[in-house]
Amino acid sequence: MNTPCLKSKRGVASIIGGVFLILIILSGYAFYVLTNSATNDLQNTIQKVSVLDSEKKQESLTVNYVVPNGSSGIIMYVTNSGSILISIKYIGTIDNDDSNAQYNFMDMDKQALINTMIETNIDPGKSSSYNMDIVGFNPSGTYLIKIISSRGNIFTANYRGVDINQLPFIAVTSASSQGGNQLIISGSRFPNGTSVVTIFRDTQEVSTFPLSISTSTFSQPILTLLPAGNYEASVLYSSEVPPVLTSFEVKPTITLDKSAGAVETVVTISGRGFSQLSPLSAMWDNYKLQFSGSTDNEGTILPEMAFTVPSTTLGTHTITIMDESSNSALQVFVCLGPLDHFTVTTPTGRAIGNQVAGVNFDVKVTAYDANGNVKTDYTGSNTATLSDRSASISPTSLSSGWVNGVWTSSDAIINQKYAGDKITSTDGSPTGSSNTFDVTAPG
Repeated sequence: MNTPCLKSKRGVASIIGGVFLILIILSGYAFYVLTNSATNDLQNTIQKVSVLDSEKKQESLTVNYVVPNGSSGIIMYVTNSGSILISIKYIGTIDNDDSNAQYNFMDMDKQALINTMIETNIDPGKSSSYNMDIVGFNPSGTYLIKIISSRGNIFTANYRGVDINQLPFIAVTSASSQGGNQLIISGSRFPNGTSVVTIFRDTQEVSTFPLSISTSTFSQPILTLLPAGNYEASVLYSSEVPPVLTSFEVKPTITLDKSAGAVETVVTISGRGFSQLSPLSAMWDNYKLQFSGSTDNEGTILPEMAFTVPSTTLGTHTITIMDESSNSALQVFVCLGPLDHFTVTTPTGRAIGNQVAGVNFDVKVTAYDANGNVKTDYTGSNTATLSDRSASISPTSLSSGWVNGVWTSSDAIINQKYAGDKITSTDGSPTGSSNTFDVTAPG
């Protein structure tokens, strides 16, 4: 006969055994899961390493040229000679002539953020150039260069010193022209003949035109109208050396069809070098003008953009034209008052010398407002006259012939001998006289 105590012990033993069995099963499953996960991670890592190793083997970079960029560093021209896109991560240089020198590395990702013209990714068969400033650079020295890709490949090149005074160079400058500043590209130390100029913006070619070189130099306008921005100009030297490069910035310029005028004068604006297809605003000093203007696809102000001179104080004012990217250009405009006085001089502005009766001489009359500004809008009147103390001067009428507030004549003549003569210009109340001079008899 079984007792209750024995039954209880058997039940507890069964429970404990079941718990141990469950723990064993769970432990085995956990071990399986962990082992399987580790195996998968290892396989993924092996696969990634395999892919990276394969891609690294496909990378190849050819350094075509390393030349000085002047006296501050080097320009390196490279070509992706591999079969896969290569991303330049770092470029380092070290002075081979200095035993204590350390590598100077340039982070290309950071440089690309600063200068959008830097291209760090190079497709197969494509080329790029990198400009590196080197502290204490010696153009006649030697440098070891290391280029590190994002996949960890290291490519090396060497710079061997040259005489920078013998290298060709180019520059882009501006010269005044109608409607803004005309860009001029010039250079020297090139072989005579013909070459090609290429203009780039953000590594994209925007213009190409032929170039004529004589006496090893050239200077030629860039006829393409360029919107505001940073550009790079390239001139081909020969097929054996890299093209010569220079960077330049296009800034807006404007021209007013009148540099001075009275209140309510209509002034037409022309200009170039603004952002493309941008609305424009105009300021008269700190006052916003009623002005409706825009630019075309080349950043040039569309024709017939004009404003009216507002009621304001007389004197000099600043006209500012701005596009939606905050590129701006300014010009000075003089707001003129009423006619106040004249001056009578020689055409060069000097005092009139002694004259001979009956012999022609040159004279200039200039109109001014009360502030001493030339009245460029003065065109004469029926009451404007010229006279002298001998009352024998000719011509006597100043009703026409004025240009920008100035009247000149090479046919002025005084027909009588007179000591202490003086020429006077008058238009109503405003008047003005020359210095005194003598008119002697002929012979």
